[in-house]
Order: sequence, then structure tokens, then C-alpha cells
Amino acid sequence: MTHITAAATRTRRITVAALVSALIVGGVFMALSAGAAAAIDANVGNNTAVQNSHATDISVLGSCGENFGPSIRGAKAHWTLSCANGRITMKGWVEDTRSDGKCAQVRGEFSDGTYDSEKSCPAGREHRKSFEWSGPGQIANGYLYIS
Repeated sequence: MTHITAAATRTRRITVAALVSALIVGGVFMALSAGAAAAIDANVGNNTAVQNSHATDISVLGSCGENFGPSIRGAKAHWTLSCANGRITMKGWVEDTRSDGKCAQVRGEFSDGTYDSEKSCPAGREHRKSFEWSGPGQIANGYLYIS
């Protein structure tokens, strides 16, 4: 079941409840974890998404020149996708935001492989972990999760 109400000219408040929920925002594919019931504020203008829910992951498919700042319960991250010489680079950071004994991580999925960031924990900006990965092509999937 999906319920949509207009909140502003370029912003939508979307409530998603399904086994596997997906949303296309400004041409960017975002998938929520199975069983997640989430409220997502999606600002279509700059491809940012903030997930305010009990879900434990969010996945964002992007391409050259895009910036993302996903946030889930217990974690937040930021990354930029850039392209040069037939390769896409994903560069950013991940931060644990909750003192719950769990850690935050980012996964980058490229056409030739998958990379996981170092675990960010305990909570706090001083424990942020940076990452930078590259792969062939112009599309990469970024995935923020709790481990």
C-alpha cells in the first residue's frame, strides 16, 4: 500500500508499507529493505533522501555527477559519484548516529564488484569512516546499512 500527499512544489511525503518497496525519485531508483514501513522525505531537486523509520537499510542507484545523503535509523552517510575515462568513482563517508552497539556501513556496487566501507562505530562524528571506490561504467549502487 502506498499513500502519497503533496507537501510542497518539489517535495513529496511518501509512506511505503510492503514486503519490498521501491520508489523512483527524480530518475533515481531507491529501494527499501524487505518489510520496511518508512516515511521518506524526498527532495526531488537534489536527489537527497532521508528515511525516518525502523528500516535498517536504503539503497540508491546513481550516475555521474550525483550527490547523495541518505539517513536511516542509526546511520547517515554522504557520497558523490564522478566519472572519468570510462570509470565511475564513489567517494564519501559513513557515520554511526546511535549508541546501540551496532555499526554503520556503506556498500558500493559496481559492474565489476562490490566494496564495503570500514564499520563506523561507536556513534559520533569523530568515528566517521571515509571510502573511495571505482569501477567501469557510469552507474553505481550505494547502500547504507547497519551491521
